[in-house]
Amino acid sequence: MVWGGQPIGNEEDVSLIVPAKNSPLKTITVGGNFSQSLSGYYVDTLRSFWRPGNAVLFYNGRTQYNEVEKFTASPGLVLRYLLADREVIFGVNGYYEMIDGRGNNQFGSFGFGGEVLSKWIDARVNYYLPTTADTELGGTQRVTRSGQSTTTEYFRSYEAVLGGVDGEVGFLIPGLERYLEVRIFGGYYRFDNPFGDGFSGFKARLEARVLPGLVVGVQWYEEEYLNGGQWVSGVSVQVPFDFWRIFRGKNPFEGAGEAFQYRRRDFRERMTEMVMRGTMVSFVGSGEVLFDKKTTYR
Repeated sequence: MVWGGQPIGNEEDVSLIVPAKNSPLKTITVGGNFSQSLSGYYVDTLRSFWRPGNAVLFYNGRTQYNEVEKFTASPGLVLRYLLADREVIFGVNGYYEMIDGRGNNQFGSFGFGGEVLSKWIDARVNYYLPTTADTELGGTQRVTRSGQSTTTEYFRSYEAVLGGVDGEVGFLIPGLERYLEVRIFGGYYRFDNPFGDGFSGFKARLEARVLPGLVVGVQWYEEEYLNGGQWVSGVSVQVPFDFWRIFRGKNPFEGAGEAFQYRRRDFRERMTEMVMRGTMVSFVGSGEVLFDKKTTYR
């Protein structure tokens, strides 16, 4: 027996950990999030390249776009371990994010996370650590004249990546799971602002997997700034995708049709679920800051 075309696990217990044919270890997810004043889109690829025992190490690459930050590229690694007989997945992940700022500035940030996925309860936490110092956006000056004096004030503005932590815990709605996977989450976040008060508060999320490859949902954040509004709706589509099959003259999306067949998923298919992390806005501006003032007299 094989998982995604490759052996995994010990021979004596392999029947417990081998998912169905429609559970590839190479996938692509395309989705979008939409709030009152901001829209964001992303492409997320997950590709396994090392399978020690019941664990799988994935390369995870995500590219995001929105009107505020433009492009963010997030290459990373995801390690997940499956306890199939207990239907539990333990995961850790690490990323380096390259973020386009508003003033043609480039920012960097590390991200680290942990997750526990099970049939009934999910929990995850993410930590964000900026690696780029505050960057100047530009400068302005204001000149005022009064009587015999002229005062010139010089202002500068800056921007920086937000660092902090967020987490959530949720559960699968009992009874409804016979027909549809619907999960409800509650969580908390705290992001530091180097220019003033930080952003912290509670959040909530509802996620409905309408089909194995189609997920819709809605989120609520106590703070509006992080997503362009308190309420955020989202939709994503995930299908099998193996880029290298193109060079072998084969279909890179083989098996994609099964992602849109109404059925109950095997728990082991959760090994390739997209890692949930981040917000649509990940940096903050300082506004104008007075850094010099000169007065001359006639």
